Amino acid sequence: MAARKLSARGTGGACRVRWKGYVGSASRDGRPSSCTPAQSTAAPALYAAARPSRSRGHSARPLKALLLTALSMTAVLGAMVFIFQDGHLQGLVGAFTPVGTTDLMMPILVIAIAFGLSMDYEVFLLSAFREEYAASADNSAAIEAAVRRTAPLITSAAALIVVVFLGQASSPIVPLKTVGVGMVVTILLDVTVIRILLAPALMHLAGRANWWAPAPLARLHTRYGFTES
Repeated sequence: MAARKLSARGTGGACRVRWKGYVGSASRDGRPSSCTPAQSTAAPALYAAARPSRSRGHSARPLKALLLTALSMTAVLGAMVFIFQDGHLQGLVGAFTPVGTTDLMMPILVIAIAFGLSMDYEVFLLSAFREEYAASADNSAAIEAAVRRTAPLITSAAALIVVVFLGQASSPIVPLKTVGVGMVVTILLDVTVIRILLAPALMHLAGRANWWAPAPLARLHTRYGFTES
């Protein structure tokens, strides 16, 4: 979708903005800033928590996790614009009146909730992968065992969340419907395309690079990283 000229009205630190088809509350420069702290915290946490004892540490897998999560978030933003801004699929999600814009707070809320759930699923997968790799040192076997162990858990947890948000998606109130539909689409994409297909495939292709880290980070992790002992 072509970018539109930014226009803002208001006083103080927040203002009303129209940017790339979205309207809502944002910072003075028109860019929402709620996702950056979460992403900058998640990468070091994944780096510190999922290291086999025989490895110096890794930075590839946390970066891969953030990139895949960003991919699913981008797809959901497109789905929200396609459904609620352009007015498609009303026979599936229920009747509503499209107004040609999207309240900026709705995507931010969906991304904030979905990012936390996505990191939970990633931690389940990486923890199992780490344990299997520490035991066997076989990358392919560790991936297969990790997916086999975590797929039922991730699928069951996702199913519970989807049921909750399906109830919200059936609401006649458009903001509630927007969040509900956005969360359902996000979770379904994350637990199928991302965690079960793309994440294991990328870990398999990476091979030993799964455990690569720059020397300064490796030394830092060796000194301060978490271990079971």
